[in-house]
Amino acid sequence: MSEIDAERTALIEGNLALVQHVVLQVAGHFPRHVDRGELARAGALGLVEAARRYDAERGVPFDRFAARRIKGAILDAVRAADWAPRSVRALG
Repeated sequence: MSEIDAERTALIEGNLALVQHVVLQVAGHFPRHVDRGELARAGALGLVEAARRYDAERGVPFDRFAARRIKGAILDAVRAADWAPRSVRALG
């Protein structure tokens, strides 16, 4: 494993609890039938993406950067599973 891969793995493993934290924050905004496990899986993919894209030289703490990407990945997954486009939801 390369040094970069080891650093990314450490970031992911060290921030798995952040995924659950974000899931708990956003789950209250969705209907009960939305599976929290699915939200957590989408969030975990967001965490992996955050670890891959993170640039420490920008001065943003990883947890803040990752939380935003985790939430975005969760919202993307929910939108992809929704039958109605956002414009229709905005009308109702």
